[in-house]
Amino acid sequence: MEQRTPVCKVTGFAISCGFCLLFLFILLLYSGKENYSPFKQAPYAMKANRLGVLEQNKLDQLQRNCKALFEGDRHAVMQAKKAMETPKKALTPDFYKTALSDCTAFKNKRKYILSASPEEKKFPLAFSILVYKDIEQVERLLRAVYRPHNFYCIHVDSKSPKDFYEAVVLLSECLENVFMAPRRVDVRWAEFSVLEPEILCMRELLKKKNWKYFLNLVGQEFPLKTNKELVKILQTYNNSNDIDGNIKSRNLDRTEYVWSGFYRTNVKKSPPRWKIKLAKGSVHIAATRGYVDYVINSEIGKYFLEWVKDTGTPDETFFATLNINPHLKVPGAFTGDIEKKPFLTRYKLWLYGEDAKYCGGKVVRAICVFGVTDLPKLLSRKELFANKFHLTFEPLAYDCMEELYFNRTANEDHFPIDVDYYSSLPFVKQHI
Repeated sequence: MEQRTPVCKVTGFAISCGFCLLFLFILLLYSGKENYSPFKQAPYAMKANRLGVLEQNKLDQLQRNCKALFEGDRHAVMQAKKAMETPKKALTPDFYKTALSDCTAFKNKRKYILSASPEEKKFPLAFSILVYKDIEQVERLLRAVYRPHNFYCIHVDSKSPKDFYEAVVLLSECLENVFMAPRRVDVRWAEFSVLEPEILCMRELLKKKNWKYFLNLVGQEFPLKTNKELVKILQTYNNSNDIDGNIKSRNLDRTEYVWSGFYRTNVKKSPPRWKIKLAKGSVHIAATRGYVDYVINSEIGKYFLEWVKDTGTPDETFFATLNINPHLKVPGAFTGDIEKKPFLTRYKLWLYGEDAKYCGGKVVRAICVFGVTDLPKLLSRKELFANKFHLTFEPLAYDCMEELYFNRTANEDHFPIDVDYYSSLPFVKQHI
């Protein structure tokens, strides 16, 4: 008599096979996506943040679990803070001077990105970088933002140590399109000397052809966007400037009296010509080449630069004011309601009173120095750069920002940026 396999057994076997195939499909799909995780170790993101160390050991991986830190994992935070109880020594100017004796080897060992997409090459950027200390942090910042087709002007404070300056000069000489400011300024807070290095670099950068936007940095910052993302965002800006500035918050004493350095005199100052409305804003800007050319070469730009020299904190007045006076016809200037204009160039957490609770790091002169517990919010910020970081304070925060940046750069085609957000910004829709 012919034996028959029960239908239920056949059906059960088929269902089991179906589940197995589905499981394998999901596993393969997940594995494929994992290759593009911004936290997965990519070639550029190996432990190359310190010269001569290109691989992580188990202890270092335990201390530096960046994925968990960006997710706000409490256990990872505790481990990181414990690891940072023993401070690591920063690399010295002498160390860099030795390493920079062979530029090719230096760039290879440090994994400098020496190529770019056609889109990036067609949209070169110009940077000023103002520095005064911490050669390791300066070099790591430059390594992140550097692309050979961009242009970089570096200014070193005249008060900086000789060995630091010499190391920065050697670094600039090793990299194409990186150069030093024509002279050094003794930078002092709230004085014209804060603005002067920016003007020096702008003049030099205008001698370079074809760049589209100017971005100014200081040594304690780090990019929140890759170079390709910067290009896409700035293309979306469509020749508008992102310059912070408003009228309501300005301090009248700063512009109604003559100042001598940090001190206000009792001498009244005449208002500027051309019916210029004065504003208060940030020295950090994302500006079109046309704006920079206006600042340096136009009659009004030259006049207003002279006018602000004896005001208080002129760096907070100069760029902001030129961007909010549409009748001056400054390229890219804002024509909308300046009190409602957002500012995307820089994420800087100013801390007064209750706002101090939002800083996971420490507060220095009312500004948050970011630590490891700030990483989750930095991951989702829309701004272009974050200020500020100190390698001497919770350096794993900087390490993880660096790891994220280079992993995203290596896999950026798999992480398209939302340009719709940027195209809807008021200053993109309302500008000269």
